[in-house]
Amino acid sequence: MREALDPHMQEALEKVYQVFQNDTLHDRVEGCPCCVKNGDHARIRSKPLRFLEAEDLSRYAFKAMTTWGSEEDFRHFLPRLLELHVQKGNLLPLYKLSYAHWTSWSEEEQESVRAVLLLWWKQLLQIEPPANVGQDLEELARAEYTLEPYLQLWDSQESWEPWVHFAEFVYLNLADLKSGKWLKENSRLNQQVLAWTLDPQKLQKMQLWYEVRLDSPEADELAMGLDVLGWHLSEK
Repeated sequence: MREALDPHMQEALEKVYQVFQNDTLHDRVEGCPCCVKNGDHARIRSKPLRFLEAEDLSRYAFKAMTTWGSEEDFRHFLPRLLELHVQKGNLLPLYKLSYAHWTSWSEEEQESVRAVLLLWWKQLLQIEPPANVGQDLEELARAEYTLEPYLQLWDSQESWEPWVHFAEFVYLNLADLKSGKWLKENSRLNQQVLAWTLDPQKLQKMQLWYEVRLDSPEADELAMGLDVLGWHLSEK
């Protein structure tokens, strides 16, 4: 799944490796002895960083900074965690970035990580539906202070796939957005996404792609998104 990396992503990931190259691993990554066994410790040291595989890091990624390791340890593994995340799928729970207080890191560090996240988001938007990118947007919301760059990127897409994703996002999530349940732990970002979703221009964009893709399988999804967003806009 998502094995191939385009040159832009390769370049962005290489920048992350470069920026975090001085974040070396502690002699021992402290972990809860009930949760983290000697074999787990051995596995995250079993290969050089760039050669660690998803199965080597998946347990660490889930437990990082809660029952296993510190922010400094996480920074060491972050380049490879991001690389595997965009290659293999959702390996890294993005809320772990918040646990590491990444928005207080240096501007260069933040920009290098965000560049990867934005490219990953663009790739998701261009995947042929269905994909439920709303779940990935929710993950980003648990890591970021603002979703504006990701929403702007969605707006800028000129192919049909992102707008089928948008239709799917609308009929799966708009009711929860309006009730505040979509991201109940962050009402500010919930409101940001709601305001963005209820832009009437989105209705026009979906209508355009519905007409273009009328004879395709995705026309039904676009029609559902049109109906749901149209009804909510009429209720505003």
